[in-house]
Amino acid sequence: MSRRQVFLKNSLCPWCPLWLPFFFVFVVVPEVQAQTLRQRMLAAEDGRVATPAAIAPLLQGLRSPDWALVAQAVRGLGRFERPEFVVHIQPFVSVSRPEVRREAANALGQSLAAARREDPARPELALVTRALLARLRIEPDAATRGVITETLGRLPHRTADAVAEVETALRGLLPTPDAQPPVAMRGVVRGLDFLIRGSQKLRVPDPLTGDRLRAVATFGSDPADVEFALVRRGAWLAMLGAAGPGAGPGAGTGAGADGALIERGLDDPDVQVRRLAPPRWPPWRSPTRTGRSSFAVRLPTRRSMSATRRCAVTRARCGRRTAHPSSAQPMRGAHVALAALDALGDGCPGGPSPVQLLSATAATLPAPVAGQRPGAGGRSVAWHRPAHALVALARVTPAEATPQLARFAEHPVWEVRAYAARAAAAMSAAARLDQLAGDEHDNVRAAALAGLRQTRGHDADPVFVAALGRRDYELVLNAAQALEGSPRADLAVPALLAAFTRISAERRDTSRDTRMALLTRLRELGAAANAAGIATALEPCLGDADRLVAGACAALIRDWTGRRTGATPEAGPPTPLPQVLPTTARIAMAGGTIELRLFPGEAPFTVARFAALARRGYYNGLTMHRVVPGFVLQGGSPGANEYSGAAAFMRDELGLRSNARGTLGTSTRGRDTGDAQFFVNLLDNPRLDHDFTVFAEITSGLDVMDRVLEGDVIQSIETR
Repeated sequence: MSRRQVFLKNSLCPWCPLWLPFFFVFVVVPEVQAQTLRQRMLAAEDGRVATPAAIAPLLQGLRSPDWALVAQAVRGLGRFERPEFVVHIQPFVSVSRPEVRREAANALGQSLAAARREDPARPELALVTRALLARLRIEPDAATRGVITETLGRLPHRTADAVAEVETALRGLLPTPDAQPPVAMRGVVRGLDFLIRGSQKLRVPDPLTGDRLRAVATFGSDPADVEFALVRRGAWLAMLGAAGPGAGPGAGTGAGADGALIERGLDDPDVQVRRLAPPRWPPWRSPTRTGRSSFAVRLPTRRSMSATRRCAVTRARCGRRTAHPSSAQPMRGAHVALAALDALGDGCPGGPSPVQLLSATAATLPAPVAGQRPGAGGRSVAWHRPAHALVALARVTPAEATPQLARFAEHPVWEVRAYAARAAAAMSAAARLDQLAGDEHDNVRAAALAGLRQTRGHDADPVFVAALGRRDYELVLNAAQALEGSPRADLAVPALLAAFTRISAERRDTSRDTRMALLTRLRELGAAANAAGIATALEPCLGDADRLVAGACAALIRDWTGRRTGATPEAGPPTPLPQVLPTTARIAMAGGTIELRLFPGEAPFTVARFAALARRGYYNGLTMHRVVPGFVLQGGSPGANEYSGAAAFMRDELGLRSNARGTLGTSTRGRDTGDAQFFVNLLDNPRLDHDFTVFAEITSGLDVMDRVLEGDVIQSIETR
């Protein structure tokens, strides 16, 4: 008897030879088959090819007895954003499993997400609206009702009657002003937010909707009641949407402001509700209306405000001219101070001049230290407040900023020189812009080009043409755009064509926007120069891996030569996906460590790409190059700008996860254009939902995130 047989006989049971085959047939084989199908479904979703053969694995997943596979298949079909897939998804809104119903409702909305409201209505829109409204009447699961109501709000409704029908259905789920709202209102108020903002041109919200949103927006006062806080945030956002596209945190009071409601909002126990409290309001049957002066008096003291709230109130007071500018002076918190300085650039009429404060702050720029590397130790030097103050000062009083501009323009930290370029643009200091347009750092050049385009126009065309020879994609893109309408086609066209050829040879997905800008400018200026020669030079582009670029080349050649040459883009290799994905990560910054929980089940390709780049050390030494107070941080760019990232795009993986405070999302410039840059939500940003992949959340280190400044270095990222 073999050792294996003896082991089985002694350690298991004498009947093992009988049940082992059944275990293998009924447990092992189905699990292997499920894993295989899961991988095939992920590959089909990643391929983004919508032919019947290509989506066959996803359709097979819909028929699986495994509900997890069914949910994955439904979610994957929705991510194609193809209205014709509605017929496959819609039946799953009524299945017995609530987790599948939630995915189906969200996928129906995603299938119609690419349909523009101005396009003719497709029959799928009416089908989805009818199916979701019918399901909403009988849906027993609160979470699923939330997804259905949110989806109903974000559908691209075409008529006022359709909007009114959905608004009535959602309003019916809101409590009357004298009733206690149930907790499961978050999806309803988010649906109304989407609906109101998306249909402003079709219909004004019913006053009854406003009354009920008010009731929800002010209900609950327990600081520990997080769920009700989320509901109140959504209600305030919905009312902001009704106030018009210009409304937002700190947008001022405006006509029709409800003083009593603002009072309640400013005293709300939730910091994010307090941030939303001073908007411009719609005139919804407000018996009491408070003007700007009385609102300004009610603004709370610094001690009672968190950094988030102080940032928003500062914008309300100074940026929208509703209070005394000196109130921003002693505020603590890096992000708050920067927001205050930016807001002071509006001048705050009606109060003391901010010039003295701005001038004194700009004068605190640290002098360069011989032998010291800028930003040594991973933390950028203290240039932020002086730089923001200089730009604000240049906007308020250019004459006062002129004596200080040279120190900034010659500073060793390139970010400081970039701010100097922005200040020079505000001052129309053409000579200084000419100097900065030749800076050694391309981001400084890009800022200077924007100023030159504004101040000198086409007199600066030689500078724009010279910038086309640089390597940075954002700089080249800006140069191509600055040459619009150039009278020097003889000078510009050869440089544009050379830049396009050079960048195309690099074969980087992330060059798309730059190459499209170059083609746009070639189409405009090249016809009068050497159309036939340009068309011949662009023929290799017909096989470009980027379908948009290849299509633009084919259209240009066809229009100029009459040849019906179709684009034949190369098919890219499939994206490999590891069998095991990490679930946690750690970002080490100079100011501390940020711990992350990853979402491999919802965004497997994004997590795999993030983890692979982290293991390679891709992020080590890169910076958080964008900090928008009260909104997001953004980092992970080798060029410290929006257009420089890893070579290959990654696709979006949109789902049910919201852009809550502390979540991480993939930065994109359109659908499926992630380039490994990521952003961190400083606050809840639900209006980013369904457009950006959410792939992680911070579990420890929110305080570190709140202290990050522009230029701070990512020391390392580790995944586990």
